[in-house]
Amino acid sequence: MKRVLKTTIALTLAMLMAFLGAAQILADSDKTYVSEVKVATGGSAEDDLTAEGFTILCDDNGDPVDLNQGAGGGKGSLGNKKVLMGYKTTTKRSEAITDLAVMNMCGGYDVNEYELLMKRYMGAQIKPFID
Repeated sequence: MKRVLKTTIALTLAMLMAFLGAAQILADSDKTYVSEVKVATGGSAEDDLTAEGFTILCDDNGDPVDLNQGAGGGKGSLGNKKVLMGYKTTTKRSEAITDLAVMNMCGGYDVNEYELLMKRYMGAQIKPFID
């Protein structure tokens, strides 16, 4: 009798685990993760981000949020210094952003040399700093 009871409990637990495992897989597939973030500047920032497939960060009214609000683009400013942030999403957990680091780029930073900068400092300074 004890053996039948143990077998029944074991089978019930196995079926419950299988059901919960499948439910967890289905629940994870419904989640949306941020997979890429990009910041664009200037008068064409909105067009640039949209053309690359990014969703632009907007306020409650649906208007793009200027991260540099009040610092340019208004009366008396020398050009449009609007700064917008865009993001892409994915349902794949492995493609999700899990950490984000911001670097202070003061002192001679040039956008055109960004790739070279990243190659030079990523392994030597940035990754060890983050770790």
